[in-house]
Amino acid sequence: MIKGKNILLCITGSIAAYKAPYLVRNFIKIGAQVKVSASYNGKKFISSITMEALSQNKFVDEDNSSAMEHINLARWADIVVIAPATANMIAKLAYGVAADHISTTCLASTAPIFVAPAMNKIMWENQATQNNIKILRERGITVLGPNFGIQACGDIGYGTMLEPEEIVDAITSNAKFASILGGKKILIASGPTQEPIDPVRFISNHSSGKMGNALAKAAINYGADVSFISGPVNIYPDNCKLIKVQTALEMYQAALNNIEDHDIFISCAAIADYRPKVVSDHKIKKSTSFNHIELIKNPDVLSELAKKFPKKFIVGFAAETQNLEKNAMKKLEEKKLDMVIANMVGKNLAFESDYNSVVIMSAKGKSIKIEEKTKDFIANKILNYISNLYFN
Repeated sequence: MIKGKNILLCITGSIAAYKAPYLVRNFIKIGAQVKVSASYNGKKFISSITMEALSQNKFVDEDNSSAMEHINLARWADIVVIAPATANMIAKLAYGVAADHISTTCLASTAPIFVAPAMNKIMWENQATQNNIKILRERGITVLGPNFGIQACGDIGYGTMLEPEEIVDAITSNAKFASILGGKKILIASGPTQEPIDPVRFISNHSSGKMGNALAKAAINYGADVSFISGPVNIYPDNCKLIKVQTALEMYQAALNNIEDHDIFISCAAIADYRPKVVSDHKIKKSTSFNHIELIKNPDVLSELAKKFPKKFIVGFAAETQNLEKNAMKKLEEKKLDMVIANMVGKNLAFESDYNSVVIMSAKGKSIKIEEKTKDFIANKILNYISNLYFN
């Protein structure tokens, strides 16, 4: 919980700084004390008058910082939040550069630090930035996001700062659950599978792996040791054991090989129910007489693992096009799962989207609904709910 905590909000030079006033309001709304500091470029995007009016505290920047201000703020803060955090500031934190007021304050602080990146997608994907993010996480700094979305420059991709409510929720959740999930091992299956027909064709689905990626990031932020089994996608989480697979049989075998060493298994993968009985060694030509594909059933990964490992905490996803809760409850009961996350799928729903709406249902009879939110937000809620059920 962060009620009664002193939060230092640090703003660096990104257009995402326009979200900072809402972040201050949300922190104060749940009972925190807030002070705001800005870098030289961060100050260009926000008003000191606005920040002081909202926080009821002195706004600190390079121009009005006293000789000992960085020490005083470092001692005052129970939590440091850098939002937005530019690639430049992330690099400074990674290498301990005390080149401005914010980086100096962070270097002098023993408080938990949360970083919400905001930058162009190419800058985020750059190996230098990814190396710096890895360093921050290894040092215990929590990285929140970024989200996938449309950026100020017009590009579309990862690099968009989380929404204020997502940041507050993640920090609140982290403070409550990081120590609980610390040392726990979570196995996550994510993405689609591809069932080959011939060397160039396959049967698959629209899963992008975004939900699984969000779950892995949330679990890592909460202190869990994560192993990530992924079908063929374009995104993978950092700081986890990555196991790449293609087919349903490969995903089943990877889960079977790894689940015994893990406490919790979450399957949000869209695993093909069937595969071609015969796979051609060569491309099937148009001239070939080819009227049908004979299919055979794939293993039911969730059912098989729940049966073989009844003491493991197993979570499944139910993607439905109708009768959402009825079908999800049937899946929960028949497969003997501990929890199922149900969501509607179809055109413009769930698949390949950054947003989702879900119903979280448990074997203990508890359920909660989450209206349309980002998948990062939902992932945090799911991990919170898992934590509550797993330890109670």
